[in-house]
Amino acid sequence: GQQVEANVPEELVLSSNQELVVFRVIQEALQNIHKHAEASTVTINLQQPQDGPLSVTITDDGKGFDPKRVRQGRTGSSGLVSMRERASTVGGTLKIDSKPGNGTTITLMLPMPKYS
Repeated sequence: GQQVEANVPEELVLSSNQELVVFRVIQEALQNIHKHAEASTVTINLQQPQDGPLSVTITDDGKGFDPKRVRQGRTGSSGLVSMRERASTVGGTLKIDSKPGNGTTITLMLPMPKYS
């Protein structure tokens, strides 16, 4: 029931492993939003400056949550933990900004792929 807007550049420079991580993180975020957020709109932005890192931002206008409780393992959210683990497998980071009543923004940062 959510309206989803995706803004994706025409060209991205990613390794196949990074592509999979981006797909899985977005997939998990959308699943969490659908199950928990009670959001009406979701925006997904992918940005990659020339020769720069990839930034994936997923923002919803849902009910939000307390990230500290999740980090302390009080909510049983294995999805957020798995997104962090996936990001780290390709040298990336995942940041979660949320407050109860104010929606959530998840930001995935991935470095430029290294080709040999």
